[in-house]
Amino acid sequence: DWIEAALGALVSAGPAAVAIEPLAATLGATKGSGYWHFSSRSDLLAAALGEYRRRYTAEVIDTVEAGGGSPGERLARLLDTVLAMPDPATETRMLSSSDEQVLAAVEEVTRARITYVIRLYREAGWAPAEARRRGQAAYLVFLGYAGLSGSVRSLVPRSPAGRRRLRDLVLSEVAPIRPPAPSG
Repeated sequence: DWIEAALGALVSAGPAAVAIEPLAATLGATKGSGYWHFSSRSDLLAAALGEYRRRYTAEVIDTVEAGGGSPGERLARLLDTVLAMPDPATETRMLSSSDEQVLAAVEEVTRARITYVIRLYREAGWAPAEARRRGQAAYLVFLGYAGLSGSVRSLVPRSPAGRRRLRDLVLSEVAPIRPPAPSG
């Protein structure tokens, strides 16, 4: 319950909201209960960040992979999934944290996500350097979407059809998955 509450606070309000006293009030528990499970706020935050990594990175990748299909189909499914996240602004709250523990988790998650997208581009036939550029570009689109979702919601597509159009634009113009035909 504590980890779930801490993750909820992390996702909805950012890392600063992960603290034993306010979460105890939310859970209808005592601070002592929190300190029974976690020796410090840092331990509670570490548990919430671990759950964040698992749920918002590892599980997403596992779900996309379980659906099978070509690299392009998996990338489209990944984009559909992340663009439909209930609160994509979580990402920008995490990125703007000054907490070293949070920033280390953000770096780990970002590397894992970009590595996965690069892998999809490599599987589609792109050379390593170009796959890296395209993977980074696709991730930057997601971060831009996440940032605007938290600050200027009217500028991001909120409907499923609007998100599909954004996905299609990314896959056709920003970072196409299909490599160009060999010349010659």
